[in-house]
Amino acid sequence: MVICKMLGYKDVIPEFYPVSKFGQGLGDIWMSNVSCSGSEIDISKCSFNDWGHNGCQHDKDVGISCATQIRLSNGKSPSEGRVEVYHNGTWGSICDDMFDISDAQVVCRTLGLSTSYPTVYKKSPFGSRNIPILMDDLECRGDETDIAACHFRGWGISNCDYTEAVAITCRE
Repeated sequence: MVICKMLGYKDVIPEFYPVSKFGQGLGDIWMSNVSCSGSEIDISKCSFNDWGHNGCQHDKDVGISCATQIRLSNGKSPSEGRVEVYHNGTWGSICDDMFDISDAQVVCRTLGLSTSYPTVYKKSPFGSRNIPILMDDLECRGDETDIAACHFRGWGISNCDYTEAVAITCRE
């Protein structure tokens, strides 16, 4: 979480990956046995072995993703479905209020799909699921790389119910 905060991500649950996800690094390994409480504002404030003093090799490198987890649920293909986000240990939906093409483009980009001409469904043809609405009144420019970088009411603050969950189709 400390690394994500340093990079400007707020309210995300980081995912950690083994070296196989991003490949091995090159050069010196400066930190090992890092232990943070989560309240630190800089990774150097965490507990770790002395700078550069470790027995690590690059096969122990770790990767991290700070992006908000997002998925399309209940579609007939991976490029369509109800938009769901993961926050604070819970999967939830995004309310269809104010959700438009710019917002859909950010979702499609996050999922590695085409941002050209996504379709937005205000009433989901992919059914509803009784999970909380985690984002409401979403307003993206369309060029953001993470949905959490867009303006919205705040995590879990909504005047919608689960039947108002937005759905989209991205072009593959």
